[in-house]
Amino acid sequence: MLIKEMKDNRDKLIVIMAGYTKEMEILLRMKSGVKSRIVHTIEFPDYSKEELCEIFVTLVENNGFRLSDEAIAELHHLFEQMLSKKDEKFGNARTV
Repeated sequence: MLIKEMKDNRDKLIVIMAGYTKEMEILLRMKSGVKSRIVHTIEFPDYSKEELCEIFVTLVENNGFRLSDEAIAELHHLFEQMLSKKDEKFGNARTV
């Protein structure tokens, strides 16, 4: 049904699908005709250690806490280690 709508209403319909690259490729290969109807794809890179740290600090501060400079430095180190060892289970910001 979605494929038909994408074809019949391509000038007034926007379909947004989100997911990890590998899983999205599998989804698009499951049904012939889907991938050919996808006009644009945008791939976002994983967050950097600095961005992960910023997300963490924001979550902490939004809950009424503050981190010391030493704790923030340790976070940078922790996220650097996590990024160097990431695998298919790495959750990017979800990990934070």
